[in-house]
Amino acid sequence: MNILQIVPPASDSLQQIQQQVQQEVTNVLTSSEPSQTIIDLAFNNGWFMIVLLLLFLSVIYIFIERALVIQRAAKEEDSFMNRIKDYILEEKTEAAVALCRKNNTPASAILQKGIDLLGRPVPEIADVMKTQQDVEIIRLNKGMPLLAALSLVAPLLGLLITTVGVTQHLMTVAYAGSSASIASLASAFYLPATSVIGGLIVGIVGLCGYFHLKNSLRTATGKLTEKRVEFIEFLSHPAE
Repeated sequence: MNILQIVPPASDSLQQIQQQVQQEVTNVLTSSEPSQTIIDLAFNNGWFMIVLLLLFLSVIYIFIERALVIQRAAKEEDSFMNRIKDYILEEKTEAAVALCRKNNTPASAILQKGIDLLGRPVPEIADVMKTQQDVEIIRLNKGMPLLAALSLVAPLLGLLITTVGVTQHLMTVAYAGSSASIASLASAFYLPATSVIGGLIVGIVGLCGYFHLKNSLRTATGKLTEKRVEFIEFLSHPAE
C-alpha cells in the first residue's frame, strides 16, 4: 500500500483548518450582530449600572441647582442700587434694609451688612462687607466639590468594575480550556467594557458642568465686587 494514499496532503489539512476558523468567525459575527445593543449590554451589568444611573442623576441635579443659584446671584437690577442710595441719602435706613431682605440675593446681603454699619468709619464698613462677600461666595460654591468628586469617582469605579469583570471572564475561559469559543473570549471584554463607558459618560458630563459653573461663579463674583465697591465709593462721596 502506498503511504501517500494513507496520509492526506498537508495542503488539504491546512485548508480544512482554515475553513473551520472562517466558519467559527462567521458564526460569531452572524450570531452577535443584531442580538444586543449597547443599552442591552448596559442592563446586563445589573446593580453597577443602577449605581452609575444614580451618580448621573446626582450630577445633573447638582449642576441645575447650582446653575440657577449662581445665575440669580449674578442678576441684579440697576434700579436696586439706585433705590438703596436714595434711601440712604434720605436717611431711611430701615427702608433700605427692608429692600435688601426682600431681594434676598448675595448682593443684597452684602449691602445690608454695610447699611447696618452706617455711621462707622468707611474702611471698617469696607472690611466687613468684604468678609460678607467671602461668605456669600462660599455659599455659592456649596455642592461644587461634590460635583467634582462624583465626576472623578464615576470613571474610576467603571474601570474597577471592568477590571474585575474581565478577570472573572478570563478565568472562566481559562478553566474551559480548549472548549472555550471565540464568542466566550470576546464576551470577556465587551460585557465589562460597558462599565467604563458608563463611568466616562458620567465623568465627562460632570466635569463639563463643573467648569461651566466655575466660569459662571467668576462672573458672579465680579459683579458682587462691583456692587460692593460702588457702595463704598458712594459712602465716601455721597453728594456726587
